Amino acid sequence: TDPYPYAAFKRVLARTGFLLVPLSILYLKYFPSLGRVYNRWTWTSTNIGVSTDKNGLGALCLVFGLASVWRLLETGRDGEDRNHHVLLAHGAMLVMVTWLLLKADSSTSFACLVLGSIVLVLMRRPGTVRLLTANLIVSACAAAGVIALMFQNLYAYAVEGLGRNTTLTGRTDIWDDLFRMADRPLLGTGFESFWLGPRAEYLWNKYYFHPNQAHNGYIETYLNLGWAGVALLVIVIIWGYRNILGSDRGSAGSLCFALFLVALIYNLTEAAFKVMHPLWIAFLFAAAAWPALEERASA
Repeated sequence: TDPYPYAAFKRVLARTGFLLVPLSILYLKYFPSLGRVYNRWTWTSTNIGVSTDKNGLGALCLVFGLASVWRLLETGRDGEDRNHHVLLAHGAMLVMVTWLLLKADSSTSFACLVLGSIVLVLMRRPGTVRLLTANLIVSACAAAGVIALMFQNLYAYAVEGLGRNTTLTGRTDIWDDLFRMADRPLLGTGFESFWLGPRAEYLWNKYYFHPNQAHNGYIETYLNLGWAGVALLVIVIIWGYRNILGSDRGSAGSLCFALFLVALIYNLTEAAFKVMHPLWIAFLFAAAAWPALEERASA
């Protein structure tokens, strides 16, 4: 709806990121009562910044970190007088994002930021070459998933390299319990209704950290909405992929593809296909059908 959609796209990401990321650092360093929470079982602190938990902080850093990498790669498209300022501003943003990710200890977000940055570099090509690159990247990710299932040793090596154990910090144990408790496979328990009542009480009594999500977006969708919800999610994914590759989004198309891809991967270990999660908003923003962008102004 904006007369200059390309400029609006950059402004939304830049202005939001330049507010939330520095504010998170401010909370962590000078207002720890706001930027940290304490585990009541281990009495250790967890850094959350402006978010409500460490994974939320990681998701914010992932979205705005990718936006900064994209802007750094696209500075050559702006005027010479502005390149210097863009490099300085987004270079500083990327440093802050990296520091926050290390403080939050969010391995999923950090790995997705690295992967998304690689995708942005590979997608810096026009026309049919970019489409071919996107299809090759998706095929490579799918092949990696199949290899991980077939060769468990490689999977274990990759997971341990991210500082996690092969149970993904207890996630696989929770998934086993959740599948046993899912008694409505077709339509699920209802929107955001699984983690209520006796089910939540049982899981909270079993796990000291009191889980309130499946730590997998696809399983979470299945629990709440059943196979019908999973089918609708698959339709959104296919339609979104078609929109990204088929519409004329200019250089913004590479960022949309990166956000789209990392959202799908992120949901393998975190439930982000829900409510107001920042990565869910970014995913829908990337997958939506846009009008052709006019790359006239920059933010």
